[in-house]
Amino acid sequence: MQSKAFKNDRFIGFAVVLLVALAGLAGLWRGLDGQLAEWGMRLAPERAPGEAVLLVDIDDRSLQRFDDWTSLAAAVGEAVGMSRGAGASVTALVLPPDWGLAGPVADATLAARLEGLGPVLLGLPYRSATGGSDGGPLPRDWIPPYMLDSAVSANIEDPINIRILRRMAATPALPSGRLVPAHPGLSSEVTGVGFLPRVEDRLASREPPALLRSDDHFLPALSVNIAAHILGAEAADIRTQDPSDLAIGGRRVVTDVSYRFQPHFYSLDGERALPRVSLDLLLSERFDPASLQGRAVIIGTSSEQWAQAMPSPTGGVLSPMEVVAQHATALINGDLYSAPVWVAVVPWAVLFVVALYLGYLLPRVGLATGVALTLLLAVILVNLQLVLPMARMLRLDLAMPVVALLSGHFALGAKQYLSDRYHHFRQTLSDLNRQLAEAWRAQGRLDAAFERLKQCEPDQRVLDQLYDLGLDFERRRQFAKAQSVLRHLSRLSPGFADADARIRKLGVLESKMALGSGRGGVRSLVLTEDGMQKPMLGRYEIDKEIGRGAMGVVYLGKDPRIGRTVAVKTVALSEEFEGEQLEQVTARFFREAETAGRLNHPSIVTIYDVGEEADLAYIAMDYLDGTSLQRYTRPGKLLPVPTVFDIVTQVAEALNYAHGHNVVHRDIKPANMIYDRRTRRIKVTDFGVACLTDASKTKTGTILGTPSYMSPEQVLGRRVDGRSDLFSLGVTFYQMLRGELPFDGQPLATLMYKIANEEHPDVTHLRLDLPPCVRQIMNKALAKKPEDRFQSGAEMAAALRQCRRQVVAMARKTQGEPAKSKT
Repeated sequence: MQSKAFKNDRFIGFAVVLLVALAGLAGLWRGLDGQLAEWGMRLAPERAPGEAVLLVDIDDRSLQRFDDWTSLAAAVGEAVGMSRGAGASVTALVLPPDWGLAGPVADATLAARLEGLGPVLLGLPYRSATGGSDGGPLPRDWIPPYMLDSAVSANIEDPINIRILRRMAATPALPSGRLVPAHPGLSSEVTGVGFLPRVEDRLASREPPALLRSDDHFLPALSVNIAAHILGAEAADIRTQDPSDLAIGGRRVVTDVSYRFQPHFYSLDGERALPRVSLDLLLSERFDPASLQGRAVIIGTSSEQWAQAMPSPTGGVLSPMEVVAQHATALINGDLYSAPVWVAVVPWAVLFVVALYLGYLLPRVGLATGVALTLLLAVILVNLQLVLPMARMLRLDLAMPVVALLSGHFALGAKQYLSDRYHHFRQTLSDLNRQLAEAWRAQGRLDAAFERLKQCEPDQRVLDQLYDLGLDFERRRQFAKAQSVLRHLSRLSPGFADADARIRKLGVLESKMALGSGRGGVRSLVLTEDGMQKPMLGRYEIDKEIGRGAMGVVYLGKDPRIGRTVAVKTVALSEEFEGEQLEQVTARFFREAETAGRLNHPSIVTIYDVGEEADLAYIAMDYLDGTSLQRYTRPGKLLPVPTVFDIVTQVAEALNYAHGHNVVHRDIKPANMIYDRRTRRIKVTDFGVACLTDASKTKTGTILGTPSYMSPEQVLGRRVDGRSDLFSLGVTFYQMLRGELPFDGQPLATLMYKIANEEHPDVTHLRLDLPPCVRQIMNKALAKKPEDRFQSGAEMAAALRQCRRQVVAMARKTQGEPAKSKT
């Protein structure tokens, strides 16, 4: 994994370990450790309990024989007497909780039988030091003397290191409480007492405490007292040695830091079961009292009616008598699972190793390898916890590191899965955005494409698209946007291609011009700097400038999609108009350009496209061979008269077609007509552009259009129709025949006055080779009132054809002599 993801994985691994560790300090894993320990005990080979302990069970059959408390008390006393008489080492009484209902008569009967019998121990329950039997506080200064006789020699300190170890192992502290004097009538007859395991405490059977703190005294468990008598010791010989050792005479018992020992549990039935005899059988003639010699006799009941059930670590349930017998037998035989002090440190050391594994190793390996390693480690740790009790009688709690290992792996796996899904989602979204950006870029929507690319993952394809997008902005002479794209690219991939150098070059150009520069205030898209991309307008690649006028520039361009050569005429509307007028002119420009684009006539140039980019309106039209008629309007350059008639006739027919489609040119003049002398064909240009002349004046006060060719209604600012175009065609016709304009004058106001009010000179007075019909056509074409002119281009074309025949006839008559001017 890469550095950032690796750090995130390490944090997650350490965080999981920390949470598991805090839960371990709170003791949450102790139950799981105990469950694993129980499984280990069940898997451990059975051990022979020996003959040191004999259970005398007041079973259901015995209860039927001794069916009242007095007879039962007498029977128990008789059993104690028999065991003492047979030479038993010690006799212990684990009376049922309901014995208290027997009353003083039963206690007195039992006490009388116990008098002078020797070592007899009594098991008593205990309560926590937080409250007495009624829930109130226990009196501190009251402990019966017979209990003090059983106190052990203990010098138990609780230094800081022991508290730390106890906290690390989450081991319950040494229990503190009071023995409950449940049978006060027997107190004077027993030689010792011991506390019984608490039924409500699950640990009481699996990890019983050896001592009970009772104020400033320490009382042993009944099982410890029984083991001491079997081992030839007394209560005074039970003592503590260090925080994890307990001495019973010469026997060293390894405990945890809270003096809890972990006994092996023997089978409940079969050949290896604890020796057991019923009270009824013990008191019958069939029982041999000699078998009691040297043994510990524990008298109690396993009847479900009286005994409270306690869970057994090896399965099933036990009565308190059986639990005490199991504990005592394990102490006598030394069948204890050791848990020395250092065992409390091992889980934390293993947890540290797990943290290193989760933080450093697991994020570096593949999925399959990681799963295999984690499962292998988990199996090893679990087997250690299960096998060590079987092989070495050693209790090692490893649930905490196992939980940390599995939880950490799950957390990292979940994170990786979610991360993969998230990255897959982001990549899918990135691909969609990239494809959408490519589509919008192809449509010329560069700003929208850039916004989409900024949301993409920065892979090589996206970086390439960003670079190409920057070049697109550069081609459109939008240098600021090109720099923005290239700067974003440099942030994603420093040093990508020549992005940095191009940013610097664009900055220099941006400081020189806003959108190219040119002559006469009309700015050009074509720049000559080295390394600059050819400009683009819409989808058209601009090659060179081929013409310019007052309102714009004409470029030679190419449509890269189909390889078509086009002429692209640009108009900087925002530089000529402003405010509401700009909006109106722009809308009208596109509307009429669209209408003109639908015109299909051999004498009208074809419009392919219209658009606006970077405050430039443009029209892409057919690129024509030839030159404008402006070239043939000067003396010495005039075309033959029949040719002039042919040209004007073609234009009149083109205007008739356009007017029939409700398109008025508004700026008919020689400069807007392209003539190819090779094919003798004429093309009228600038349909859709000339509509701007209706705006009359720009924001700088400049009158658009060419005033010399304007009709009177145009000069007066009135509504125009197709007849206005026919007037302008008449002016062009006049100029092409004579080499000068019919209306001329300075200043502009004088010219406009002449157009609106004065008659034009008679062209036949200037050209002797022209028949009278030319004068008639000219007079009608240049009439001041629209209704006096030709009403359609077709009408004018018909008149021109008829007159042309006269021109040709006159030319033949004069045998081609050049026309003479009147003097």
